[in-house]
Amino acid sequence: MVLIGSTSFFPEPAREILRSINFETLDENWLNGMKQQHPDGEPQIKSLITQFNNFAYTYDDMNFTPPYLSSIKAQTLIIHGDRDPFFPVDIPVTSYNSIPNSYLWIAPNFGHRGFDNDPLWADTFTNVVTQFLSGEWND
Repeated sequence: MVLIGSTSFFPEPAREILRSINFETLDENWLNGMKQQHPDGEPQIKSLITQFNNFAYTYDDMNFTPPYLSSIKAQTLIIHGDRDPFFPVDIPVTSYNSIPNSYLWIAPNFGHRGFDNDPLWADTFTNVVTQFLSGEWND
């Protein structure tokens, strides 16, 4: 299993960001990227943003405590940017310390979705994930 920019709960800074996003104030580059990824266009993007906003007000949907995480049996690679505005680095570190047979890669100077705009990092990311999934990483 590969977890990228994942979290075990929504901390308050993430909830603030979730509440603040709306279609009308989206960055144009981000919106154009969303339009390329979502073929139904603006209605689909608005629906996704509504779902995104609703996470800010939900407190019982996701609460993966260390005991729950410790029950994961799959070999797991956790990838996280050290500049993620949603989820601070202590969250993936807790996941790493809780999930048996896990590996942790903290990517320097990257936020929540840093790899897709940098070809060098995209290649590094692809190589790391490919090596992990092919079984080249062993204890």
